[in-house]
Amino acid sequence: MGLCLYDQLTAGRTDKAAVAREWITYFKEHFLFRDEAGNIVSMATYYDPDIKYVNGDRNTFLTGGCTAAVMAAWYLLPLDPELARELYEATITELGLREDRYSLWRALPKITLYTISYQLALCLAIEFGDQPVVNRLRKICEVFSEPRHFGDGLFGFFYHLGEAHPRGFQSANMMVAEVITKGAWQRVFQNASHRDRFSAPTVLGVDFPRLGLSVAFNDPSQGTLRIETYAATESDSGKETNFKVVNLPDDVVTHVTVTRDGKEHRDWTRINATSIEIQTTVGPHVLIVKTGYMGSTGV
Repeated sequence: MGLCLYDQLTAGRTDKAAVAREWITYFKEHFLFRDEAGNIVSMATYYDPDIKYVNGDRNTFLTGGCTAAVMAAWYLLPLDPELARELYEATITELGLREDRYSLWRALPKITLYTISYQLALCLAIEFGDQPVVNRLRKICEVFSEPRHFGDGLFGFFYHLGEAHPRGFQSANMMVAEVITKGAWQRVFQNASHRDRFSAPTVLGVDFPRLGLSVAFNDPSQGTLRIETYAATESDSGKETNFKVVNLPDDVVTHVTVTRDGKEHRDWTRINATSIEIQTTVGPHVLIVKTGYMGSTGV
């Protein structure tokens, strides 16, 4: 995935992701097993070419690498959406998530063994817009992930471990499911037309975890940068903070204007010809910076 993003940076002058596409061809040949109808029935967790050994049961998809299948599908999606969808559907079918009489209690042994499968399946269901499966998986995942608030306005997944803080590794996929929308994962890797976001006005130096940033969006048609903030640490609400806006067009700093929550905001300073620093307070605010940036696309 990093190679795909790098190719975007070079405006198509490189194709580092070609090696990944070559591997996909190898993956299809050595890691996937299909029935006579062409449906995926199993996926190997690994293949040793030296001894021609495949770790995976050709007859049972679950024991043949269900967890690995949805993990592969998630990372294959930007490069081979059709194959990723096949792997997703095979997993959903094996887990019985499309059955009319799906029983959470009947599935409990599988859930206990393959929690990561259910979490990644949820992420993929959201990505594909498969709402019936999303609705079912959210209920399942909330049973074992134990979502709750803790500390100073924080939120996490505790997995009934009786610990003071959530574990990052286990929570990562569930956090993705909290923020992702339909098609969002693929759009990350398919937005080459928005390459100018790397040179457009950018927000830096946000005082996280005190201050949170939910929006930073350039509107070239208006020559503005919209910034939306919130209190990431509730006890710091109202306290002073600051951040920078860099990559402003040359020599426009003297013409920059800032509004906060619809009113003129003069509490900002010039750093140099292309950067300013904005003083504000921790909390929910909408700041509009008139940057003069008139790029070719939205960023």
